[in-house]
Amino acid sequence: MSQLSSIDIEKNCLRGLYRNPQIFSEIDGFVKHTDFTSQIHQVIYSIVKQVLLENKSLDQVLIAQRIDDLKIRPPENVPIWDYLDNIFTAKIGEKAAVESFWELSKLRTLREICANTKKMFDFVKAGKPAIVGQIIFS
Repeated sequence: MSQLSSIDIEKNCLRGLYRNPQIFSEIDGFVKHTDFTSQIHQVIYSIVKQVLLENKSLDQVLIAQRIDDLKIRPPENVPIWDYLDNIFTAKIGEKAAVESFWELSKLRTLREICANTKKMFDFVKAGKPAIVGQIIFS
């Protein structure tokens, strides 16, 4: 299901939220940290969300320190400072940021549909079609 995730979209979301924190109230209702497939992106999003909920200004150093405290490393053990710098320094507008979050949400929904479809297929294949409804609503 690698085509149902996009590291580039995830980075655009993080970049967009960092550079346009005013969009948080717009995206908070439909975005979950689990929408991000990369563990480091889940952590970055969770920390950014926490900082915003604390009504603090987004500060790359603060975010990096919190991630560093968790002992979580980006891919290829790139220093967290460099990883965040790579994400946060590029520009992205407010509209493009919100659109990136919608795309991220669509990918999550597609992953969920695929997972549920596979569960239904496996149940039907096993000769248990009467309980397919339980899979859909579980």
